[in-house]
Amino acid sequence: MIGPAIVANTGPLLALSILDRLDILKGLFSRIIVPREVEQEIARGGVAARGIESFKKNLTGFEIMELHGHPDPLLVTVLDRGEGAVIQCALENNIGMVVIDERKARNVATSVYGLKVIGTARILVEAKRKGFVPKIEPLITQLLNGGYWIHKDIVDRMLHEAGEG
Repeated sequence: MIGPAIVANTGPLLALSILDRLDILKGLFSRIIVPREVEQEIARGGVAARGIESFKKNLTGFEIMELHGHPDPLLVTVLDRGEGAVIQCALENNIGMVVIDERKARNVATSVYGLKVIGTARILVEAKRKGFVPKIEPLITQLLNGGYWIHKDIVDRMLHEAGEG
């Protein structure tokens, strides 16, 4: 396991849903929290949203959590609702790690709030290290072909770290 608990954002959840591999998160973390705002963001994507059906059928083991306090004004003004909810949820529940792909939200989470951040590509590398997947290159290709964007530099670095590049 990478850690005991994480709070997950929309992008990585949909990416793993596209791959039909939400089980990877369950293997890497003992507790996976999804803020209600993220769940609603995914639901608003409609039936045509990539990965939404897989997400809906694989929610077992995920905790959907309501936020308790008022959001930090920085989170409301700088980030989208889901990203802000992920960071706030982590802070409210003393969870030190979040799963976010979007660069601005990652920067805010680490530099302003001191949270550890991982993304979809890192999750795939860790999944390979733990033996959940034999290779990550086909999974990354499937994501890219499915319209999920990951910067080429990140792809190259993760393939190298996974011993595939």
